[in-house]
Amino acid sequence: MKHSSIVGIFVCGIALFSAALGDAVVEGISNADVLWHGNYTDHSSLDILPAFLVAATALVLTHGFSFYARVSRSRQSARSLVLSTSRILTARQMLRLLPAAFALQLVALYGMETTEQIAVYGHAFGGALWLGGPIAPSLVIHAGVAVGAAFSLSKALAALGDMLTHIVKCIFARFVACARASIVVSLKRVSYALALIVTDSLVERGPPRLSTLS
Repeated sequence: MKHSSIVGIFVCGIALFSAALGDAVVEGISNADVLWHGNYTDHSSLDILPAFLVAATALVLTHGFSFYARVSRSRQSARSLVLSTSRILTARQMLRLLPAAFALQLVALYGMETTEQIAVYGHAFGGALWLGGPIAPSLVIHAGVAVGAAFSLSKALAALGDMLTHIVKCIFARFVACARASIVVSLKRVSYALALIVTDSLVERGPPRLSTLS
């Protein structure tokens, strides 16, 4: 799979995760009447868990596809392969992709809320109810969630890569230690067997007599 496709899946995962988290935050504020007052939600959170599950699936696939792509086209060491999957996007690339991720987040949020309204109430309410609150503060909160989620998830993938690197190194070190121990044991057994053969041969046959040589 191409790097651009992997990045696309990663951005989709970020957008879905941000949409679900931002929806929970904004609707929570609206329902609690903390920062503003009014009826801005449909009083249902049925869409949040499925969105989180799809986002998690996309992020796992991102890591898996990246690892597979590196393995299939290179002969790097295990450490390099694992680290490469956790460095999918640099900070500069993430900044460039944030507008697209935020736009996709809003599309996902609209789709989530509309589908939820149809599933729960049988019809969509329309208007700006899908934002979960007043337009301006809701957009600001959703944008903040998008930025925080993007960089947090990138760091999380990097941490996952480091953890996998440590696991791979431990497994490899254990394998090498076991292989060396097995070789040493095998050499000792072979040496012991040869020594027995030589000893038995000398004891049974003994040195030749002079009379037999004349």
